[in-house]
Amino acid sequence: MQLALEHHWKPQGTIEPYWGNPGGMASLSGGKSDENKQETWDGNYLTNDYQLITDEDAKNLCNALQKAIQSLNAGVQDKATRPFDSRILLNRTKLIESFLEFCEAQGFRIC
Repeated sequence: MQLALEHHWKPQGTIEPYWGNPGGMASLSGGKSDENKQETWDGNYLTNDYQLITDEDAKNLCNALQKAIQSLNAGVQDKATRPFDSRILLNRTKLIESFLEFCEAQGFRIC
């Protein structure tokens, strides 16, 4: 996420997870559906609560990471990119490219 942010990704925020019981999914509060549960969702990307990243947001994330890979491969560092991080990430471009294939197709849930 940090690499994408450093390459001009503007997160839209995630869509609230399904806290009820759609599709037989147990709520995260204890295994039983709790239809009266009132959750306030903050749109975060940092937890694995089945929150949804929209198609548009996933595409924007993918575009920012593609720019990051291009910058790293060319040896050009964005002013926000720290040199130490760049050296590490140059060795991890294959992993990033695999993630790009996943997220450029459509939105996804973080779980």
